[in-house]
Amino acid sequence: MELLQLSYFKALAENGNLTRTAKQLYISPPALSASISRLEKELGVSLFDRVGNRLVLNARGKIFLEHTGRVLSLLDTAVTEVRKDSNNRDTVLTIATSTPHLWNGLFSQFSALYPDYMIMHSVVRINQIEPRRDLLDKYDLFITSSRDVDLSRGDIRSMTLYEDDHAVVLVNSRHPLAQRRKITLYDVKDEPFIMLSPGYSARNFYDELFHAAAITPHIAMECDYIMRNAMVQQGLGVALSTEHASKYLGQASVRALPVSEPLIARDQTIFWSAARPLSACARLFLDFAERFYKNHSWKIDYQTNDFMI
Repeated sequence: MELLQLSYFKALAENGNLTRTAKQLYISPPALSASISRLEKELGVSLFDRVGNRLVLNARGKIFLEHTGRVLSLLDTAVTEVRKDSNNRDTVLTIATSTPHLWNGLFSQFSALYPDYMIMHSVVRINQIEPRRDLLDKYDLFITSSRDVDLSRGDIRSMTLYEDDHAVVLVNSRHPLAQRRKITLYDVKDEPFIMLSPGYSARNFYDELFHAAAITPHIAMECDYIMRNAMVQQGLGVALSTEHASKYLGQASVRALPVSEPLIARDQTIFWSAARPLSACARLFLDFAERFYKNHSWKIDYQTNDFMI
């Protein structure tokens, strides 16, 4: 059994059309057919059933495809790791996060303390990342809420950075509620909401809050973080954020009102693959992040709505 046969099998299984698959692989259809036939002969079973002009995986083919995909993925990872310069991996840290701005202090202070290390940061939506795959071959670390990652299989490790971040409602400073010390979602149930688009980790948290309050929000716009903040700043609606995230707004025209009901906490957690050894840089960052969040607070002073940092 050859790796090339496995690659051909996987391509045909995903495509279902012999001629089209052969064209994509830059081989002739007879050559592809012969390769699949040799594979089936070696296995002693058929892997496909012919349905009209398509080749459809049978039960045995589906089992074999699952294992083939895993083998080829591990091989790709191995090749990537072998080709990486060992010194480069020890000084470059690739981190994906599900929010763009929560980590300004963490990243900047790490870089100031360890200038010889470089952080390569990517912001991803939850619907754009598959943690098990991407923590093997794309990222050293992934930071998001534990709600976003399935830990049941034990192949992903994690460290909680904090778990006591609560929701706030963002309103324009001229809004009638702007002087309130705190607020409930019921108080703003009829307001036009500027919401993050589906796929953002924070959007999942906000949907959970509305569900807990038994409220269906009036959504005036779905957008990204920058547009959300701009719309609130212009007084075109209210929005949800969290205590920690709100300290990065930097806009005097926007007030952050703590939500007292429903009171649901959100965490941020670092994840990494148990199947991939951590680099020295990643281990150093984990240690630094743990110490960083032991010494920081972002709670709102309800008397002034100022952050206590």
